[in-house]
Parts: sequence; structure tokens; C-alpha cells
Amino acid sequence: MTQPIRLCLAAFLLALAPAALAAPCTTDAQCAAGNWCDEVMSNCLPQLANGQPIPSDPPHVNPTLNGVCTTAAGVLVCVSGVCDATDNKCGYANGDGPCTAANGPVVCRSGACSVNDLCVPAGGCNVDADCTAGNWCDESIHQCTPRTANGFPIPNDPAHANPTVNGLCTAAAAALVCVSGVCDANDNDCGYADGDGPCNMTTGATVCRSGRCSVNDTCEPPSGCNVDGDCTGGQWCDETALTCTPQVANGAPMPRDAAHRNPTLNGTCTAAAAALVCVSAVCDSDNACGLEDGSGPCTVSDAAVVCRSGQCNAGNLCGPAVVDAGMDAGTDAGSASDAGMTVDAGDGIDSGLLADSGHPLDAGGTPDAGPLADAGGTPGGPDAGNGAGSGGGCGCATGPSAAAMVLLVLLLLGSGAKRRERSGY
Repeated sequence: MTQPIRLCLAAFLLALAPAALAAPCTTDAQCAAGNWCDEVMSNCLPQLANGQPIPSDPPHVNPTLNGVCTTAAGVLVCVSGVCDATDNKCGYANGDGPCTAANGPVVCRSGACSVNDLCVPAGGCNVDADCTAGNWCDESIHQCTPRTANGFPIPNDPAHANPTVNGLCTAAAAALVCVSGVCDANDNDCGYADGDGPCNMTTGATVCRSGRCSVNDTCEPPSGCNVDGDCTGGQWCDETALTCTPQVANGAPMPRDAAHRNPTLNGTCTAAAAALVCVSAVCDSDNACGLEDGSGPCTVSDAAVVCRSGQCNAGNLCGPAVVDAGMDAGTDAGSASDAGMTVDAGDGIDSGLLADSGHPLDAGGTPDAGPLADAGGTPGGPDAGNGAGSGGGCGCATGPSAAAMVLLVLLLLGSGAKRRERSGY
């Protein structure tokens, strides 16, 4: 006999050995504990381990053994005493049962029973309570899964129904799967985005993706702001950029911030806007911070702050002091000549300078007893004053032009005397 034939014969005999050694039977009662009677073969056979299919033995009717799991069949032919109707095999598959923590190692194919009294993969889960703190059960794969950090999406687990975990943000889903315990319905990610909430100074580090909460109880960017109250002194919140911004110096235009509503910041000067964004806390009609020259009010004490020029005049308006146009005590505050400069009783032609008994022409303008023409003389004739002597001849009569010159000199002398009187000289 050749070697291959010998090997095949040995294998066949080994296969027949259990049956040959098995005790003969016609009923299960004839078999020892842990065995059942295969009535087709009339042999007692050992019970089957978990995961093995329910056998078929047509003559066997108490119970029926037709390959289908029944409670009686499981008790008879399975070591665990149970079978799973979902696949007609001994022992319970994951997710099936019932089981307890005590009998799970026996009846469960995995050897582990969940807190929901169904078999569970070894080291796995059926429900969230099977997992340690900080984890939740992904029921589709029966695996305990770490919670999700802020900024990452809500997971999708179709098998998970309590709560539903389908990628959408709900309070229950977030409490289960997010480290922070919250999610943002605006993007279905864990944690709150900037501008969303609610949060407070205690919870902000946990629930806000930025780790910061604004004084308006919504999350704010790191080192940023949501409202002016988030910024330190000398700054305001640009709510479009969510950044704290330094106040504007005098002369610079009023800023624009479309998102800012309290107050409105649209580049137009208002008292509220200036108080917020201008270093000087005031603005002018040209929509720039600070007051132009000629605008007010201002005082000497606040001019350096509110006035662009840094000066405030006596009229409480920004700008340099106004120089008085007058020159002496006779000049008033106006820029025109006053009573001290115009012709009046003091400096102009008056009764003492125009024509009186002591000067060339009196009020009538006719010759008098003065030096031009004596009342007794005639032109060219003898004159007691300035004319030719009694010897006749041509007298040196003073003509009209000479008289005017004399009058001018006298007027100037009189004006000087009046001014000296006023000055106290």
C-alpha cells in the first residue's frame, strides 16, 4: 500500500473514532450529562459550543432538532443552554439576549453582557452606560468612543436612538458626545462659535471654542470683543472685525462700523459716537474728531483736549485769542475808528481852531482885526498891521493860498495840544 493511501485511511479512521467510541442511544436519557442523543446515528454526542449551529436530527422530536433555534433545542444541544433565533446558533450574538452580568460569560458568545441585559462585544458597548466617563457608545459599531472636542462636528450614529445622534446639533446629543456638553446649531459643531452662546465668565473657558466669553454673555474671539464693554480704557469695539480699537485722535475722521448699533458708527458726527471713539470725546460738523477753530464750546482748561488747535479764546471758541483793534484809551473794542480818532470836539475843527477872535478867520470867514487885513486898511493901502506904511505904495497883502497854509499849521498845532491834554502831558 502506497504512502498516500495509508494517510487517507488513517484520517478516515480518526474521523470515525468519536462515533465509534460514542455510547449507543435511542433517547437523550440514555446519554451522560452534557450529551444528547443523535437518533439518526443512535449515538450520544457532546453539547455544542457557542457559535455552533443547531443540528438537524429528523427522528428527534422531543425536542425537535431541525436546525432551527428553539428554547428546548438550545437547552438540549448547546453548552450554554441557549441559542440565538437570529442565526440559529448556540449562544447569543452581540446585541441579543437576555443576559446578566453573572451569566454573560456563559450565554454570550462574546462572554460579556451589557447593562441593557444583552450580549456585548468584549470591551465594547451596546449603550452609553457600558462606557466609562468621557466616552459614549457608537451603537453602530458597538464601540466606546471619546467625546468630541469643540469645533468638531456632531457624529452620525444611525443605530443610536436615545438620544438621536445624526449629525445635527441638539441639546441631548451635545450633552452626550461633546466634551463641552454644548453644540452650535448654526454649524452643528461642538462648542459655541464667536458671537453665539449663552456663556458666562465661569463657563466660557469650556463652552466657547475661543475659551472666552464676552460681557454680553456670548462667546468672543481670543483677545477680541463683541461689545465695547469687552475693551479696556481708551478703546472701543469694532463689532465688524470683533477687535478692540484705539480711540481716534483730533482731526481724524469718524470711523465706520456697520455692525455697531449702540451707538451707530456710520462716519457721521454725533455726541454719542464721539464720546465712544474720539480721544477728545467731541467731534465737529466736518465729521472729524475734535473742534475746529471757531467751534465750541471750550474753556482754557479743556482746550488742549477738545480743540484741534489746542487753544480757546475769550469767546469760548477754539482758536487763538482776538487782538483788540483799538490803540489807546480812546479806541473801543471794535476795529473801526472810535471817538478818539474821528473828527469831534476834541481833535477836529472846533470853535477854538476854525474861526474865533484870536485866529485868522472867524466864524464868518471875513477879514477881522487879525494879521491878514485890518478893518481899517484897504488892499494895497496903508495898514496898521501887515500892509504897506502910510507912505502908500504896494502893500503885501496875504493871498488866499497863504491864508490856507496858516490855517493848516494852526489846526495841526491845536490838534497836538489837545492830544497832550488827553495824555496828561
